[in-house]
Amino acid sequence: MAGPLAEDFFGGDGFHGSNGDTEQVKDFAIHVGLSKGEGIELMKRACRAADDLVTKHQDALREIAVQPATKGRLDGDTVRAIIEKHGDASTELP
Repeated sequence: MAGPLAEDFFGGDGFHGSNGDTEQVKDFAIHVGLSKGEGIELMKRACRAADDLVTKHQDALREIAVQPATKGRLDGDTVRAIIEKHGDASTELP
């Protein structure tokens, strides 16, 4: 959900989420027996969490997004270096 949210966030389209992710949450809610109201609340909470995540890390996300356009590729070491550069005590990398 954070990927499509980041596209919306940086593209200026506002907060829309993703239809595919919405369908997955709906299917999950039905599978585990949640009521319609519980499923809606789950989706709202997931959207808020994704929005918070993108907002919190927007500088690192912008830098990561530029890499393929400027260097033609994006490898894991580059992503790791960018995340570490923008550092966050709660971000742990394997």
